[in-house]
Amino acid sequence: MDKESGLGYLFEGNFVSWDLLISVDALYAIAEIDDSILTKPVTVLDLGGGWGRIGYVLKSVNPKCVYITCDLPESLFISSSYLPRLLQDTRAFHYIENRKVKTFSRESLLCEGGIRFCGTQDLLRFADKSLDFFINIASFQEMTPEQVDQYFDIIDSKVNGILYIQEYWSGLQMGHTKREISGYQSYPFRPHWKCNYVRNVSFSSTYFEAAFTLR
Repeated sequence: MDKESGLGYLFEGNFVSWDLLISVDALYAIAEIDDSILTKPVTVLDLGGGWGRIGYVLKSVNPKCVYITCDLPESLFISSSYLPRLLQDTRAFHYIENRKVKTFSRESLLCEGGIRFCGTQDLLRFADKSLDFFINIASFQEMTPEQVDQYFDIIDSKVNGILYIQEYWSGLQMGHTKREISGYQSYPFRPHWKCNYVRNVSFSSTYFEAAFTLR
C-alpha cells in the first residue's frame, strides 16, 4: 500500500485502487455464471452505481457492452461528469437525453451503444426482458424490505439474464437502526429464480454475493 499518498496497492509496478480491485472481483464473479458480460454486446444495468467504478472496468474490458447506471441525482452528478472523462472514446447519453426516450428496448440500446445515466424512476421505461445483466452493490442493504420487494418485481420483468447483488449479511450487525432490510434472510428472492451461488465475497465475511439466473 502507498501509505503516503493513499493511492492504492502496488501491483506489478503500478498502484491500483481498492475500487478497481473489488470491481474486477465482482465482474469475475458474474462471469462465472455468464462470461458474455466480458466479450459480447450485452446490456448491463447497475442500480446504485456510484461514480461508475463497475462501468469503468466493464467498458474497459468489453467496449461492446452497453452500461447503464441508475442512481440518485447527487450520484448522477458525479458519475456523469467523471466517467465520460475516463472513457473518452465512449459515447455518453446523459440524464437529460434519456428523459426523452419513451421506451428503452434491448435492440435500440445495443444499436446506440455507449454509457447511459438514468434516474431510478427510469427503470420503468425499460422494455420487458431488455436487460441481460442487473447489478446492485451495497444499496439494497440501505432500503426497506418493501422497497427491495418493489425493485425485485421490476427486475423480474426487465431482466432476461443474470441478477448479481452484493450486500451486508446482517444490516443489524452493521448498526442499522431504522427500517432497513435486516439482512440476507429478509431478501424476497423469487422462487422461480435459479440461484447459482450465495457466499461471502472474497475480501470480507461481512458481505455476501449472490447470483441468480432469470430466463
